Amino acid sequence: MPSARPPRNPSSISAGRSGDVQRVLGLNGLGPRRVSLPPSEKTAGASSGRADTQHENVPDDSSMTIADGRPYRFGHRIDGDWKPYSYPAVFESGRRIVAGVCDYDLTVFEHMVECLQPPFRLLYVLHTPRGEARPGRYQSPELSLAQVKTFVTQFHSLLAGDGRFDLWAYAALDEATVVWDRHNLLYAYGPLARFDSALRRMGFASGVPQIPGPHQHCYWPQLDPVARDLMSTFDWSYSPLRPEDEQ
Repeated sequence: MPSARPPRNPSSISAGRSGDVQRVLGLNGLGPRRVSLPPSEKTAGASSGRADTQHENVPDDSSMTIADGRPYRFGHRIDGDWKPYSYPAVFESGRRIVAGVCDYDLTVFEHMVECLQPPFRLLYVLHTPRGEARPGRYQSPELSLAQVKTFVTQFHSLLAGDGRFDLWAYAALDEATVVWDRHNLLYAYGPLARFDSALRRMGFASGVPQIPGPHQHCYWPQLDPVARDLMSTFDWSYSPLRPEDEQ
């Protein structure tokens, strides 16, 4: 199985200075000098709601299944059928945290953000839009923890059930970045001891999360209205995708 390829460490970012969040989030052409998302496999079929896989394509919508009556974000093949994939509750810690996220579970991302001091900025990396906006990086205004949690709750169905985006959170005071990527892997940089303790309280143990192969990225037509609402929830600052963002 292919192993996770993490973003690079944003350790060169200085907290509290003008432009720091733009450097770490890669906005306005400044680009993160030490942070990048892992490149992903090329995808197809996004306009029709089909999902793509590593090394093979899903031929038509009939091969897509909705688990428990709802869409899922990331899948793998079991006995010829596509099913949602949940990582074991393990994480790797070194110069950064890498944790696997269970299917339809946003609590890991929320708890990692809760380890940090506000204010926060979110970066919504829209790599595979379905008409709601142009591809790009969308930076939120400064947010409180309550506002981040409200955002996650309001758009839970899209965030947990669709693979068209990556989501970053940046906390300047802690010089910390949390990245939830399209493979349902979470990368956390900053106060590693806090992250480690929070994950262990959630029942995680030491281990290396592995991306399944082949796997499936899902883009669901029924979630397009939610995606349009998300794009209007903040006065987002836009910058183009970086090459490593593109799906």
